[in-house]
Amino acid sequence: MHSLAKPNASRATSLRPQAGALFDKPLWQATEELWRDLGAVYVGAELGSRIVEGIAEELALRNQDEVVRQRDDLLRTLLQLKARAKDLP
Repeated sequence: MHSLAKPNASRATSLRPQAGALFDKPLWQATEELWRDLGAVYVGAELGSRIVEGIAEELALRNQDEVVRQRDDLLRTLLQLKARAKDLP
């Protein structure tokens, strides 16, 4: 699997002419191209269960009221930013 943060050096070199084009696109398009590089990704029952267990373990370590407060603060901030942005869909 390729790292999304640091592309494979040989691949980046072979695609150098197109690599610049990747960063001239909106973030969602660049992200989509990086994901396309991974090919078909499937989350089966076993992996899905492991993900759910991992999230439950992480949440168990944190104060639930604080998690809810942080989530709500983040959502309010995103909604405020969107309301102020003129060109967002």
